[in-house]
Amino acid sequence: MKIAVLHWSTSSVGGINTSLQTLRKVANDKGDTFHVFACDDQKTKKPCNIESKLVRGGDTYILIDGYLPHHENNYRDSVKYLVDNGYDAIMTSYLCPHPTKDYGDEPVFEKILQEIMNANIPIIGYIHDAYWDSYAEFGKVALQYTQKTMVCQKAYVQEYMNYGVNIVPAFVPFTPFPADYSGIARKYQGCWLPQWKGIKGIKKFVPTLVNSKLPVELYSNGIEYYYERKKDYWQDIIKRDYFADTQGNGIHNFYGTVPVQEVGRILSESSFMFDFQGHSAKYSAYLNGSYNHTILESMYYGAVPVVHKNMLKSDIPSDCLLAVDNIEDWISAVENFDLDSYDREKAKRYVLENHSADKLYDLIFGEFRDNSGKDYTQKKTLNIQEVIQTQAPQVETDEW
Repeated sequence: MKIAVLHWSTSSVGGINTSLQTLRKVANDKGDTFHVFACDDQKTKKPCNIESKLVRGGDTYILIDGYLPHHENNYRDSVKYLVDNGYDAIMTSYLCPHPTKDYGDEPVFEKILQEIMNANIPIIGYIHDAYWDSYAEFGKVALQYTQKTMVCQKAYVQEYMNYGVNIVPAFVPFTPFPADYSGIARKYQGCWLPQWKGIKGIKKFVPTLVNSKLPVELYSNGIEYYYERKKDYWQDIIKRDYFADTQGNGIHNFYGTVPVQEVGRILSESSFMFDFQGHSAKYSAYLNGSYNHTILESMYYGAVPVVHKNMLKSDIPSDCLLAVDNIEDWISAVENFDLDSYDREKAKRYVLENHSADKLYDLIFGEFRDNSGKDYTQKKTLNIQEVIQTQAPQVETDEW
């Protein structure tokens, strides 16, 4: 089976890229082809495959295999390329572009989706977030062309269930990294792996590092890093900032974004991993137990996930998480935690049994293996007023 992913440019690709690389590994193991194409409104680009490479996706990087532009001048050529090269299914890296100053306020991407539908290639949408009301005008266009749309986790599903389309609840996928980390000694240290975005709690976490006796290795990147490194306390926190190549007076190192293969090593030598998604959010779905790839990776590789208590609303066993009421409480929680009591085997087993990338892959693509020749050319018609009226509720906060 040949699968093409249309990746629309965005300012942040961290979890998107992790999901795509996870699904790519499953595809490779099954003997399928899984290609990610940058699909932007670019007049001069030509559709093509390239040697796989990492390109910037805002504050992090994404692995792409080629280009399929959707500009008026070349979207037909892009779809012809898909047909001529025998792609059996199309998935979007996330549902659709968002109306921004850079992209514009017209859903230019609709033409490539229409042309793909006319070519009778099934389209699977993918939703990674609960920001629906920030892109509903574009989203309702995209949903008309998808045979089904995956919603990445339980906490977000309810926001999308009433739109008259085939919404399929999914789950955050996990597959172990190929390297063997069994010989790595675990140190009494923590690590920060999520993106540096307000929703993860980084703005409240960084100032507390001044008082931490536990060394915390800081990874990833994002807009908040550039704000934090200008703060007076940064010099008292950082021992060395490898990204900016500067020294400080603290005990914590900042490394920035590292290759995804390094994550297993980092977690295998760390005692704790910090990620406070759910501590506060503009969109209420994020308060309902949402979590990131970093949580599953941490549980599998044995670093105790230190989280906000709202993550306990997820299906993750509570004793596999170290939950705090407020981010500022993490220091006392870690100091009083008995590391010997953490059941790493249970945490690892939970991830393998409940977040199998193989099962997710089959959930997404299995039916299209069995339905070759099926007619996918019927465009859906949404009740647009109903969609608008069921936008995700908001919670006012200053933490976004």
